[in-house]
Amino acid sequence: MAQPSSTNQSSSGPMEMMMLDLYAEEVSKGRKADSGFQTSSHWHVAQELCKHFPEVEHVLDANKVKSKLSQGFKKDYDTFLACKDASGFGWDEISCEVTALDAVWDKFLLSHPNAKQFQGTTFPEFQKLGIIFVKQTIWRPKDLPAMALYQEVHAPHASKEDSLATFKIFHNNINTQIFTSITDDGLCTAWLQEKIQESTQLYNSH
Repeated sequence: MAQPSSTNQSSSGPMEMMMLDLYAEEVSKGRKADSGFQTSSHWHVAQELCKHFPEVEHVLDANKVKSKLSQGFKKDYDTFLACKDASGFGWDEISCEVTALDAVWDKFLLSHPNAKQFQGTTFPEFQKLGIIFVKQTIWRPKDLPAMALYQEVHAPHASKEDSLATFKIFHNNINTQIFTSITDDGLCTAWLQEKIQESTQLYNSH
């Protein structure tokens, strides 16, 4: 029996989500190499978190956030990535959820027990973690998953209607692969417009 799609969502707390946002910003500023983040990045993240969450000011420091990133989030990211790429698993990039038959899950969980937390649950943090952990000396927009790339580069210049239409287009995994493989922004925009027109024509024909 296939694992049903669920509305459940693995959610991090506000402080953890802000932590991911801060590290992603550090990546976008070129402050992460293959060897990891600079010490100054960990201090910056810790200071910003203490500023917004004063209740942790006396217990949170650069070493604590570094440990949370490298041992907590990295472990979850690697586990989810292994699950996503494993044989027998389906992948919904819009909701960031992996699905599979119960038998496939049971076999996978024998070697990856930490993946249990992702069974029947979306993992929206995956896209942000992908930005943080991708092994690139210099961060480039094409390293983001399709949804994150679109929102980062194209959505600010698109209408609300076009953005909603694009999200529907990304339900097709082939479309997401084509979108992320086009390196020229102009060609990428032209391709999206063509797909939106095709989608609109198909809708109007029914």
